[in-house]
Amino acid sequence: MHNAFFAFDSELDSFRAQKIAETAEGVRAVPGNVDITFDDRPLDSPMKERIDAGIDAAECLVVLIGQNTASDPGVIYAISRAVHEFGTPVIGVRIDKLADENRLQGIAGDDPFARSGLSGRSLLQIETYDPPFSSSVFARSHIRYTLRDWVALAINESVRRNARVRRSRPRADSA
Repeated sequence: MHNAFFAFDSELDSFRAQKIAETAEGVRAVPGNVDITFDDRPLDSPMKERIDAGIDAAECLVVLIGQNTASDPGVIYAISRAVHEFGTPVIGVRIDKLADENRLQGIAGDDPFARSGLSGRSLLQIETYDPPFSSSVFARSHIRYTLRDWVALAINESVRRNARVRRSRPRADSA
């Protein structure tokens, strides 16, 4: 079981995000993270602290990408903090094909990673998954049963990269 912090646009994607967090096999949402509200207001210190605490408690940041996710300041902040400050693995999952509470599918949105100020190298380390189904039921099921593998892969790749970086640094006592 992996702990994940879910970042998403709360205005349009709360229902979709909650369903994913509740049903994902082998992935547990960091307690309380699904109800963090990201909106158009500037982020205040308590909100930043909650985001930081969620990322710190998680093994992976999962960005649920909907129509407006790329313009959500909370999501952009979470991506930047996960990569630059915490070294937390990050993945993206497109959720526009999932039905909302009104049984309507969303519209594919822009890539939030491109808008988060990450370097090209950092961007190459982030995988974005897009369910290969147009049916909401099949797309949700695909995410439910595959998210665990995507999160595990991101964590394993992060560990492998960090081990390679440590090995390539000269030892202090070898001088």
